[in-house]
Amino acid sequence: MSWQAVWNSLIEQFSGVSFVTSGYGQSLRDNFITLNPADPGYPQKLAEQDKIRNALEAEISKIEPNFTQLFAIEIKLAEILPDEHVTARFWAVEDRFRRIVPTSSQTSYMASIPSKGERQWKDTRFLRQQTLALLEVIHSDILINFYREKSINRLKLFLFIIVLIAAATAYTINSALSLLFVCGVLGAATSVMQRLQTAVANDAMTQDGLFELIGLRLGWIGISLSALWGGIFALLMYCIVMAGALELAAPARAGEKATQSIVSANLDQQANAPDAVVPPDRNAPSGRPNMSATCMVAQNGKDEKPVANALDTLGCRHSVALGLNSGADFFKILLLAFIAGFAERLVPDILSRISKKYSSALN
Repeated sequence: MSWQAVWNSLIEQFSGVSFVTSGYGQSLRDNFITLNPADPGYPQKLAEQDKIRNALEAEISKIEPNFTQLFAIEIKLAEILPDEHVTARFWAVEDRFRRIVPTSSQTSYMASIPSKGERQWKDTRFLRQQTLALLEVIHSDILINFYREKSINRLKLFLFIIVLIAAATAYTINSALSLLFVCGVLGAATSVMQRLQTAVANDAMTQDGLFELIGLRLGWIGISLSALWGGIFALLMYCIVMAGALELAAPARAGEKATQSIVSANLDQQANAPDAVVPPDRNAPSGRPNMSATCMVAQNGKDEKPVANALDTLGCRHSVALGLNSGADFFKILLLAFIAGFAERLVPDILSRISKKYSSALN
């Protein structure tokens, strides 16, 4: 079995396609009508109905029934339907048409048929033709939406694999910067997932369904780039914060708060700590603070104050590598990294504002 077959099988199982198609096939069993032996051509009609029934049962018995084959069976059932049942069948299909098909398609259909009071509606052949026409539109709408759902599920699975690869790589490298990169990838993945959920909010036939399918089928390229840029933006956000450049991209008060929240929020608390061994340097350059006394104590020996828990250990260990004040600041940086990946325009806008500030200063 090729890798593509394995991938497609995984998609089928992940999306529950076989369950949906099997359920649709079983619902078609109710469309079989008991034929009247007195009708002209009864033996031929009975033989044709038995043939269709056998085809339906064979399709349902498959592990993955095919929607296209089920639709063809439904069309054949409508073609051999006895005349006395055609009117009732038409009303049922029309009601289904109004519930499934977008309003624009309904408007086009109503404009193409005679008014309901005209004599054509008493003709059984006309009603059968309209039934078949409505079924074709319904089937097209279902297929387009069905394949759109499959494409979106394919992209979701691909996105999940990207996140797993990024996380496994970060675990292997085991560095603070790799964790920031993964947070950016997670932020980008969350943003893409929300957009994929929005894509299924409306009927695919509201616009050009085929065009939408093409975009989703090739969407793995955009998803890969989004995840990559999410990680890169996370690292750029860290550089911006550590350089004290946020104040250049925001009003003075807001920029000051944004920078201080990461690089100097704990200075007062650390200066008054009774077990402090390294007093904080308040004259340190903006964005490049000294290491928190709390983290330093945790690393200076067995007689020192231990870190409270595993999260503190993780935060302190990586805050040393990143040059932050404390373990708490490390988690703040992780949050900013996630936001940088989630809001894909955030870092480019910050860089644009910084560039304009520098350009104005040089001029």
